[in-house]
Amino acid sequence: MNNHVKPDQIMIVGEVKNTQDEAIKIEQLSENGEINDFILITTAKHMRRAADIFASRGLTPALYSTDRPISSRITVVDFKPRGTTGVHKMLYEFAGYIKFILKK
Repeated sequence: MNNHVKPDQIMIVGEVKNTQDEAIKIEQLSENGEINDFILITTAKHMRRAADIFASRGLTPALYSTDRPISSRITVVDFKPRGTTGVHKMLYEFAGYIKFILKK
């Protein structure tokens, strides 16, 4: 609401298991003319991989991070893990990004 997004502009894409599934759903909605522009909302750590997955489907969403101001640039410091949970999340994102690159 703070960003002037109206409730009728929010669309739930349905059941998805991962970011790739979500990109496929959005691609289908785009092809059907149900949506034109959209915002990809996720965490800063997941944004690069998510944006690449969407780009691989020919989609160019506006990007919005849930955990940092949109004007901030993602740096190496953002990937510094905080505890064992942070290490797990960091390795998960890294492995996911490498897997995505290798599938291209």
